[in-house]
Amino acid sequence: MSGTLTLTKGSPKWWNSSDIWVQPHGTADSGPPGVTPVAGSSYDVWVRVHNKYPDASDAGWNLFVEWAIPTAGNTPVIAANFLNGTVSGGVVNGLPVGIVAASSYADIKCATTWVPVYENGGHECLIAVVYHASVIGGVPVDPGPKGSLGSLNGNSPGEKGDWSIAQHNLGVLNSGGHPIRYRFGIGGITGAEGGVMVVAEQAPLSEIAEFLPGVPGGQTVLQHPGKVEGIGIVPSANPNAQQIEAAQPRLEGIKIPAGGHSEFTLCGIVRQGNALINVTQHLNGRVVGGISVLVLGGTQ
Repeated sequence: MSGTLTLTKGSPKWWNSSDIWVQPHGTADSGPPGVTPVAGSSYDVWVRVHNKYPDASDAGWNLFVEWAIPTAGNTPVIAANFLNGTVSGGVVNGLPVGIVAASSYADIKCATTWVPVYENGGHECLIAVVYHASVIGGVPVDPGPKGSLGSLNGNSPGEKGDWSIAQHNLGVLNSGGHPIRYRFGIGGITGAEGGVMVVAEQAPLSEIAEFLPGVPGGQTVLQHPGKVEGIGIVPSANPNAQQIEAAQPRLEGIKIPAGGHSEFTLCGIVRQGNALINVTQHLNGRVVGGISVLVLGGTQ
């Protein structure tokens, strides 16, 4: 049996994989965690694929990568956002990975240079899928409607040995002690006719410790923990003052058609220090999507 290629999910949050990172365009690959991207600059996007088997992989494995605004739940496949792949006959396809040696890994540089535009006023997420083309015939859908990448949950029942999916969905926001206004999306999921729940909560900074070498301040971020005040979610991309004042950290019964997307805004303030916020989408007691936002606050 030839080796099976996989992407490593994030830990403790599966949506923050260290197998996806960026480097300034044209610089040598230094491995993860890479750097924090800046809007308007050019970057090479790298993905690490693993072969944990005692046999080399065959040549049938492909890698697809795209960027998206931070989205919990199903993520749309948008050709303009492709970083490693094409559309052929209406089917999304990745590019060949090549043969990966037994019990090893390979770092793959995406074919398209990425220039972040920060459409959401924060950080776009990066999504990667490695799959065996002879089995799948195109990028798999998990478990959402045609035209989406699904929930991207590492525990999804759709994920098999012939494909693996991961994302890097960590935003870094330099708030300087000013109010947080972080726009993100929620994707509709099949089977959620009764609605989904979205929750925002502060999390320990230690959850993203492995990414801090590429963040302004580096490991010193851990030395200055802060507190998020007035944390809440507004079901609008451009909330007014009244909506922000009434924002709550938990919204229930949110109904979005399968395959559809709605925009929300994360609100709050970190007056001093640094804080990590996780926003999660829940369906029937299961987390089906998540984003993380590291807020670098005011004077330490």
